[in-house]
Amino acid sequence: MSLTMMPERQGAFHFTASNCIGCHSCEAACSEKNGLPPHVAWRKVGFVETGTFPDYRRINISMACNHCDDPVCLKGCPTRAYVKYEDTGAVIQDSMVCFGCQYCTWVCPYGAPVFDPLAGTVSKCNFCVDRQIVGLKPACVEACLGHALDFGPRERLGETHDQVARSIPGFPTPDITRPNVRFAFHGELADGYGRPDTMNLAYHANTSAGHAPRVAAPSGTEKQAPLAWKSLRSSESPLVAFTLIAQGVVGSFAALTGLGAVNVAPAPGLTTPLLTLMCALLGYGLFTSTMHLGRPRYFYRAMNNLRYSWVSREILFVGGFMTLLLACTGNAFTGLLAPPLSTALGWATVLFGVTGIYCMVHVYRIPARPFWDHMHTNIAFFKSTLLLGPLAVALALAAGAALSGLPLPHAPWLALTSIALAATLFGCAASRAHGQDMARAGGEAEASLDRLTKTYGNFQRLRQWMGVALAGVLAGASMADSTPLAAALAGGALVLAMAGEVVERSLFYLVVVPTTMPGALFLKNAGFEQLARDTGLAEDRHVGVAPDLHHGDPPKLPEPPRPAPAIAPVPEPEAAR
Repeated sequence: MSLTMMPERQGAFHFTASNCIGCHSCEAACSEKNGLPPHVAWRKVGFVETGTFPDYRRINISMACNHCDDPVCLKGCPTRAYVKYEDTGAVIQDSMVCFGCQYCTWVCPYGAPVFDPLAGTVSKCNFCVDRQIVGLKPACVEACLGHALDFGPRERLGETHDQVARSIPGFPTPDITRPNVRFAFHGELADGYGRPDTMNLAYHANTSAGHAPRVAAPSGTEKQAPLAWKSLRSSESPLVAFTLIAQGVVGSFAALTGLGAVNVAPAPGLTTPLLTLMCALLGYGLFTSTMHLGRPRYFYRAMNNLRYSWVSREILFVGGFMTLLLACTGNAFTGLLAPPLSTALGWATVLFGVTGIYCMVHVYRIPARPFWDHMHTNIAFFKSTLLLGPLAVALALAAGAALSGLPLPHAPWLALTSIALAATLFGCAASRAHGQDMARAGGEAEASLDRLTKTYGNFQRLRQWMGVALAGVLAGASMADSTPLAAALAGGALVLAMAGEVVERSLFYLVVVPTTMPGALFLKNAGFEQLARDTGLAEDRHVGVAPDLHHGDPPKLPEPPRPAPAIAPVPEPEAAR
């Protein structure tokens, strides 16, 4: 269906929060009807709370997929596993088409798509279209004990319910996707509500935006991550490697092509090994990002949604860059192409690479993740390109001059080190401005900043000092007049830059706080799930915590059926014998 067309009869959920008793019957009915494993839930019940005993109040919220008018999951999915139907307005996801990139779980503001690490695919609420066809309401609605859930045509909800509000405390802004869910609450709302889960957010009354999210008051018990490399590990570590390698290789090839335009080569015979190394590195980056998929054998579906998905476009242009880079490397070995054609091929490769980085930036400009949805992401990704690439080529230039005994070409050397220095200084200034903008924005953006400066404060300070040290080394390198000294400074600067970029990019994934629905105290709560894994509670499959396969947890297989216990015969009473 075209996203510009309106469905004939858009269905919508209606949730009366004051009627919900938090019994989770809707969750159970949904899971039973769809045969979901214990660690997957399409409908989840969470709550927000305020006050202390005896003046304690809470609002339960039952939430599934909202089958939005502007489904960002459909637009973001690179495999085209999502379809929005015109007859009901249902957004249906086909798990057989999905290859488990989990991008839809990033872009959805409400956490509706759920990734199953055992199956390697994403699934979500299907609107019970099979029940709608025969005139029945969804299973969750039928199972609701307090009549809190209802379902019907969106245009008619106002006729059957006295309140059809578009938001409620704890519900992310509806402006991102225009969700098809309406709310009612019969009672007086408090000025502020907190979350029972581990996300450091609270919701405060705001005349213009209902209850807007704000960072909760600090408890004083924030646990700082130890200053060790293992603290930077996350499920997205393969993407840290892929993005940095791709950006570094694109920057290196662009710098190498620029030197060729002014007839400067690193050294006789050194260009071909450099190109070969670039191919090997980028090949590893593409491989590790592919293996990050839930079902990597279906990687070829990555470009199915070029019309909407920036992920598909990223793969198209980065893959195209890899292909042209291989052609350039082959030409360097064989010399088959005439100089004009070789130059044209080189600049076409640069164009593909830069376009690939541009698409990569837009992959992360996600409104549901405010920490990423900022100009800082553009600057950070292109900063890595302009820092790592020229530095790598500068090291090759100095090393080549030292090995061949030729003088260091000062003009290209100064240009390369100056580009790297400018990228470093501009990146430091942009990071500072980013932090100030996040503090002003509040909500999830400020919560990400809070996590960056508190939980990962040691790494953030280390990154800042590494930036200062790198700027000093680059300033010295740009003025070096001795070839061995220039090579040593370039090598030290490249190592320092790589370490700093790994820290910064790892934090980029670790600290982001997405817009999402509040969880419950012991259910669908990231903090509880981690506690369950740490304590071994997750080994009981009935707890409903999926294994973290990225960190080595073994998959939990269904328990074999237990044999019925043997029943011993009951001895007869003495009197009966």
